[in-house]
Amino acid sequence: TINTTFANGVLVVSGYYTEPVGGLVGIVFRVQDDLNYWEFFADGLGSYLYAISAGVPTLVASSSQPHGPNIPIRLMVSATSGNVLTCQANADTQLSVTNATFAAATQWGLVSNGGPSYFDNWYFCSLP
Repeated sequence: TINTTFANGVLVVSGYYTEPVGGLVGIVFRVQDDLNYWEFFADGLGSYLYAISAGVPTLVASSSQPHGPNIPIRLMVSATSGNVLTCQANADTQLSVTNATFAAATQWGLVSNGGPSYFDNWYFCSLP
């Protein structure tokens, strides 16, 4: 987890997963605690934005553009103005929603599943 003092920001990372079934790479953001946060991830079926509240995931937005194993994926999450969330997987998938859930939470991080996954070239920038 990246502990910041900023709820608003942009996190960009390149990553890939190796497991064809069940593999994924993603970003968690506006993490309030282990049970309350946002999660954006890409896998072999598409890209998904979930709000996890009290440990229960709710799908907020998705795209059916698949992202295969062993192929680098550029992930980007932007959280601005307290309620505008934009998520991108490569240049071909963009999800955008307006939602103020966990707007004051300031932890960001990376998530993976399904065998070895790799991340590199990440950066975080705060936004007003």
